[in-house]
Amino acid sequence: SVLSVTTDAEAQKTGAELYAINCQQCHNALAQSTKKNTTAARISSAIMNNTSMNTQQYLLDLTSSEIQQIALALDSGETVPGQVVLGTNHLVASKFSVIFNSTTPNQEISNAIYDLIKSNKEVPFGGTCALTESHCIGELEARVNAPMIPSSQAARSATLYNACQKVLAVDQAVSNALSRAGLVTTSPANATNINKLYDLFFPGIAPVATVTSSLSTIHSEARSRGSNEMNAWRMVMDPMCKSNLFEMF
Repeated sequence: SVLSVTTDAEAQKTGAELYAINCQQCHNALAQSTKKNTTAARISSAIMNNTSMNTQQYLLDLTSSEIQQIALALDSGETVPGQVVLGTNHLVASKFSVIFNSTTPNQEISNAIYDLIKSNKEVPFGGTCALTESHCIGELEARVNAPMIPSSQAARSATLYNACQKVLAVDQAVSNALSRAGLVTTSPANATNINKLYDLFFPGIAPVATVTSSLSTIHSEARSRGSNEMNAWRMVMDPMCKSNLFEMF
């Protein structure tokens, strides 16, 4: 019998090569791509949910590692082997600011974000950062941009939990987040509105039906127990704010 073997060198392709094979025909060559800086999560979501993509077996066959390589190629124009450990509190602080403090800025919210996230020197959060920035942690020579591999889950979770509690305690933060999602405190917590809010927290990530239903139930349960509209929406935002997804997208 004959044994056919594919070596690692033969099988492994760079992100640029994977992009050229799978994406270039629809989104231009890498240097002129219409999908620059698209995250791996958004690529995966598009493959699963876009009707022009989820029927293409070659796209469905892409592994999570290959999709990550494509995302890195779109981010930096090229990829290098290996995984780099990076983290930045600035990314998470920026997301908190955009969601909770950009519509009508509030000093109490700003202080909480700065004290608990941005100036926190003990806990690296997730996301990407440019290696020329002083707050990045990682192998500086390896890649211009790279994803973080979280190293202290318990500490990060506790810090995120405290930040959410402090920020969401301010009514203006709840109002600001609703406004960014195109909602108000009196908006019904139906699937459409829950999905709008979810997309604000996790852009490009569509919630599964059970998540949408659970968040809607949280709102209705809060209202049935006497909470006002503001507090009901606050309770909906609470689990999303504390999710580790918040650090990644």
